[in-house]
Amino acid sequence: MHETLLLLKSLAMNFPILHEWGVVFPKIITIVVPTDELWEIKEILKNFPEQCENTNNSDFRFFYISDVKKLNAKAFQLQTELLNGIKTEFGFPLILTDNFNTEGIGNHQFIIFFDEGLSDVNIDNFILYPENGSLQQIKRKIEEYKKKAASVEEFCFLAAKSFIPQRAMATTSEELLIEMIQRLCQQNEDARDVKCVTEMFLNCLYEWQKRKCFGNICHVLEASLFERDTHIFYDDKFIYMGSKLFREITLPLTKYVAITSLKSGLVKDEILIPEKSSSNFTVKVTCRDENGIPQRIRMIRLKEEKINMLGEMSFISICMLAKGDKK
Repeated sequence: MHETLLLLKSLAMNFPILHEWGVVFPKIITIVVPTDELWEIKEILKNFPEQCENTNNSDFRFFYISDVKKLNAKAFQLQTELLNGIKTEFGFPLILTDNFNTEGIGNHQFIIFFDEGLSDVNIDNFILYPENGSLQQIKRKIEEYKKKAASVEEFCFLAAKSFIPQRAMATTSEELLIEMIQRLCQQNEDARDVKCVTEMFLNCLYEWQKRKCFGNICHVLEASLFERDTHIFYDDKFIYMGSKLFREITLPLTKYVAITSLKSGLVKDEILIPEKSSSNFTVKVTCRDENGIPQRIRMIRLKEEKINMLGEMSFISICMLAKGDKK
């Protein structure tokens, strides 16, 4: 997440220089994020110092749109302006939306998902400024990337990466960052296709259970707060798990499909059942803390009948067997 945000900030901050060099992102980047994270991501991305020594720096132009039809129309307009060099002096256009129905989003948009945890992100904008005399060196590096990139989008991200010093990447090597950019481009391609998500998720779930011999399961009425990241809870119709456990289960999938796109597909297939008012795919579940006091926490809710394999034991029964109990 940190590296993706750095790339986006670099795209915007160095937009005039990149545009002058003929590096133009061919699509409008559309960030899909839960409603309660919209403010955080805007603050992270927009925090450029008011006074920049380098006058070649730029900022984002933010557009918040929820309706898919309006989103597509605006993105098409912004793409036309971007490719024709119109209004470029106002900054890099970026759409923010909390609409996770990505199947309706047009191909002229590049979709990036952010799920949660943005409140913990802090980026120093000064590290993205080109150092004096370094522009020609950066330009040569960008010209090398142009020969290697598999797509225009990948090339533009690699060009943005060229402005980011290695010290800003913490422990991320250049090789890993390039792999991340390639994965980002692949996830954009997969974002509109959620048809195979259910089958892939179920295979992941059962393979994970078998590999772990997972048996940490109990009825939701017995749920303990300190078990929310290690246990699955259940009732007569649903199973519940924390976001941390869901990410662990779906890790093999999220190398190819953005986790938010995955969740959207599961919602569409009526496997993942969030609250109607929730934009982060969760429901509130009551657990008891160490003092026995009820606490409301958010968890992912899956419909049990939808995750059971035809002709096989139920998923809960398989977990109970691993635990040594019988359902």
